[in-house]
Amino acid sequence: MAGHLSEEELEVRLRAARDVVEYRRTQIVLRRVRGERPGEIAKSLASQASAISRVIRNYNEKGPDALSDARHGNAGAAPLLDEQALDALRQALGRPHEDGGLWNGPKVTRWIEQYLGRDPHSLSNVRGWEALKKLGFSFKSSRPSHIDAADEQTREDWKKNSPRASTSSSESTQTPR
Repeated sequence: MAGHLSEEELEVRLRAARDVVEYRRTQIVLRRVRGERPGEIAKSLASQASAISRVIRNYNEKGPDALSDARHGNAGAAPLLDEQALDALRQALGRPHEDGGLWNGPKVTRWIEQYLGRDPHSLSNVRGWEALKKLGFSFKSSRPSHIDAADEQTREDWKKNSPRASTSSSESTQTPR
């Protein structure tokens, strides 16, 4: 076991751990420093001995940095559209779409593919929705109008042209069973 940190330093680090990955790795190294074998540590932590050995090996090779979760420093993939591309898209969205309909996720995705010189249908349609949301747009669909939204003349026309109820008999006809 490499002596990067003392037992006391490992205990302090264990109590100060910010996430479960760092806590578990520090716990493994601390128990190994105290003399437990990897198989014993694995059994008590319900883990694989190979995983325990890997944590210990990484600690020996890389030091205390191997205990923290490196995923926290991962910024992720670069954005698909930079600011210049977003400005160009914003301008395109200010004009009607070439088919006359409203812009939507799939149409924006096709625009992005064309702008970036990508093959048609090489991007998921979700990327178009993401771009629309990033620019502050929201989902739009036609909604039914409230009945009182029509003016008086339209309501009268509707009454005049609607089918009338039968006037032959107001009583229902019962059939014998």
